[in-house]
Amino acid sequence: MASTHKSLRSSTANKRPTTSIADGQIALNTNAASPVLFFKDSTGADIIKVGPVHVGTTAPNATPATGGSSGNSTGEVWLDTSLTPVGVKIWDGSAWQNATPAGSTTVKGLLELATNGETQTGTDTARAVTPAGLQSKVSDSTSTTSSTTIASSTAVKSAYDLANAALPKSGGVITGNLEIGTTGSLTFEGATENAFETALAVVDPTADRTITFPDRTGTVITNADTGTVTSTMIADGTIVNADVNASAAIAGTKISPNFGAQNLIVDTNVLYVDASTDRVGIGSSSPAVKLQVSESSAGEVEVARFRIEGQTNNPMLRVLSDEANQTVTLDASGSTTGTELVFKEGNSEAFRIDSLGRLGLGTSSPGAALDVRAGANNTAIEEIAVFARPDAAVRATIEKGLSTGNGISFGTTTGQPIALRTDNTERLYIGNTGNVGIGTTSPDYLLHLANNGTLALQLEDTSTSTRYRIENTSGDLAFLESGVGERMRIDDNGRLLIGTSSPITTVSNGLSSASYLTLAATSTAQSNIGAFYFNNNQSGAPSLSLSKSRSTTLGSHTTLSDNDRIGSISYSGSDGSAFIEAARISAEVEGTPGANDMPGRIVFFTTANGASSPTERVRITSAGEVTVNSGFVTLNGNKVGGISVVIADNAFASITPPRAGAGFVAVAHNPDSAFPNSGCQGFIYADWGNSPVVTQISVGSSFETSTSGPPTGTTGSDNHATLFVGGTSGTVYLENRIGSEAAFFVTFT
Repeated sequence: MASTHKSLRSSTANKRPTTSIADGQIALNTNAASPVLFFKDSTGADIIKVGPVHVGTTAPNATPATGGSSGNSTGEVWLDTSLTPVGVKIWDGSAWQNATPAGSTTVKGLLELATNGETQTGTDTARAVTPAGLQSKVSDSTSTTSSTTIASSTAVKSAYDLANAALPKSGGVITGNLEIGTTGSLTFEGATENAFETALAVVDPTADRTITFPDRTGTVITNADTGTVTSTMIADGTIVNADVNASAAIAGTKISPNFGAQNLIVDTNVLYVDASTDRVGIGSSSPAVKLQVSESSAGEVEVARFRIEGQTNNPMLRVLSDEANQTVTLDASGSTTGTELVFKEGNSEAFRIDSLGRLGLGTSSPGAALDVRAGANNTAIEEIAVFARPDAAVRATIEKGLSTGNGISFGTTTGQPIALRTDNTERLYIGNTGNVGIGTTSPDYLLHLANNGTLALQLEDTSTSTRYRIENTSGDLAFLESGVGERMRIDDNGRLLIGTSSPITTVSNGLSSASYLTLAATSTAQSNIGAFYFNNNQSGAPSLSLSKSRSTTLGSHTTLSDNDRIGSISYSGSDGSAFIEAARISAEVEGTPGANDMPGRIVFFTTANGASSPTERVRITSAGEVTVNSGFVTLNGNKVGGISVVIADNAFASITPPRAGAGFVAVAHNPDSAFPNSGCQGFIYADWGNSPVVTQISVGSSFETSTSGPPTGTTGSDNHATLFVGGTSGTVYLENRIGSEAAFFVTFT
């Protein structure tokens, strides 16, 4: 039994039912803008639309209404009004297919026919043309100017006949008259097809004219042509003065010698005579001076040559210009060597350059690269050469003649210094005060030598090849001799070193120091110091002076004090590693000095065996007394006098009388100046050629005598002074064992 379904309705524009409608159920859209009928197909998957055709610029159901289904049914029709012309499109189940495409020359489709009027104007290129329209474009005319007219067969036949009678483009023969009308012209394109042509035209003739071409091959010349007419085109004698322009350039051989006010031009830049400025240009058409010679070639070019033809040696002067090196050269040469370049002033030679390139000023026979001779042949001072700034504020001269006679001088006359350079460095500098600097531009003295490092001054005797050098090295001043080496040096502490380059440390006055005067040598002769006096003056003699002042300022005086050491002579010997003092002679102040009063003594020191420093042995006082501190005292000769002998404890002294066998010796302990006095103790030793005799003087418990000996220092009795006599060559020995150092007075008779 068939089922019954109600139809569905909707008034919403473009709304379509969904597939949920029942089979056989109809859905109606009653909207006035999109009325339509729908039903579902047998598969139940698609909604089928039943008329009417959708009209619009957008596809049907492109935007589904709310609640409606999307998509289109197969076979659905759409009249697309967005196309020109309007087209019909059908949905093929997946896309809209245009059933009425526009046709073209490449696409099959619908075509729009053009009207006869549109065909005649030719403004429509898209519409199709009908036979009637095409017929309206056909014309029999062969003279129409229309670009849209179609030639008929009649017109084609006429054009053919005209072409057959015309002169071909490739050329041909005209058998009749060629006449160009009043508005026509004969035009030539030329070798290049462009916008430039040459037209052949004539002036309106007043009668029939004929132009006859000569029986020659050549170029037709116009009045505007330049550089084409040659001398072969002009018959000789046919040009007269009236035919020549006032400013024309004519060869000099063709005109009168009188040029008037006209310029003379030979090939423009070969020779140019400017009549308005009276200037001549060779190689220039605009001379800037009376005679200007120019050359534009590259490299060195000879621009002028002066010579007299026919001379034997052909001497000549050449002028050469080198643009690249910016030089102008004057070259005197000839066919033989020896050509010289001479410059004169007032018909007198000023200077010359000989064939060897030597420049002579004041001489025609230069003997050097520069030979300058000037001034008179006398001793007058005259300037030979001057070197100065343009304002003469700095001026140097070379002069002949000196204030002392003949000579040559070089110097400044404006108070500036002079410098000599090598390698662009000033080597010798003479300041405006006359100080000379070598290695310095600020000399402080008459001769000032300076160098960054060792500086040497060498003196040489070329006759013996002996050279002496004074050298400043590492702050020392050294004096050297070639083949020998260093002779003397003053070191940076002011010490004078002779025979050594380094100071030698020694001990003097108990102090270890390096002497400020050192003489070192490997031979006796080289280590000698001699002072020699040659004069018949009885009071004159060499001397060695040692002086002292207590002032700390050199040359000033401050009085010395008692016991001040004035000077010493020290004797040192090497112990294998250092110099050790062996003996010393010292001068000392003894008492209080005053004006013109300097009491002094001399003290003798020696270093005992095993000791490291000297000990006082003998002293000569300011009163002339001699004191022997210890050891032996030997007196030989015939001198008579007395001495004070100081003998250390447990020591002895030997005493040899000056006249053995013929005098006596007196020995006293603690004597005074009135010896012998009643209070002293001692001995008198007499030797008259027989057995020696010893006589005691005021014998005390501290004295004794002995005939044995010599003593050793501890031979006699303890706490005694012992006089040993044995007659051995007249020598006696005095031994001190009193217990302390003791002084004994010894007199000789």
